[in-house]
Amino acid sequence: MFFFKNYYDNIINYDLLIKFNYKSLIKLPSLKKVVLTISSNKITQLLSSSLLLELITNSKSVLVISKKPNVVLKIQSGVPVGCKVTLRKNKMFYFLSGLLIFSKPKETHVNKSYLHKKTKNSYSFTLNNIFIFPVAESNYNFFKDLNYINISLVTNSLNIKELFLIIKSLKFHKSLDNII
Repeated sequence: MFFFKNYYDNIINYDLLIKFNYKSLIKLPSLKKVVLTISSNKITQLLSSSLLLELITNSKSVLVISKKPNVVLKIQSGVPVGCKVTLRKNKMFYFLSGLLIFSKPKETHVNKSYLHKKTKNSYSFTLNNIFIFPVAESNYNFFKDLNYINISLVTNSLNIKELFLIIKSLKFHKSLDNII
């Protein structure tokens, strides 16, 4: 974890200073939080998805409850529809370092990635195989029904170019090279 925090503080911040010519270190965009979500339409999967998120992140997961009914998806209001964990500060860097270590050799497991056009400070991607994490792989029978994890990286960047530089410097996967 400390090597990733050191890399972020020294290398990525230096790249931002050089590329965008900031006059103050306070104005540097930074990574604020990482949000992990698992949605499921079955209540039986909620327990295993909550446990998986807690084992991967070492943080307490929160149930996501639907606010409005959806007739097409057959969801009533007030029913749990998934789990989420929000990571900040040291836990965020610990998780990202583990994610880079476990997912970099198996780079094909990143399925979809997209930018949030309205906010311009968030990048999301989907891990379509949860078994890249050793905890999930060692407990295969308990987690075999889960399909994917949505991961969102939230920054305080002001424009898309800053966000691209931060995400590209984190070196998650090669598909960003074509976008930038």
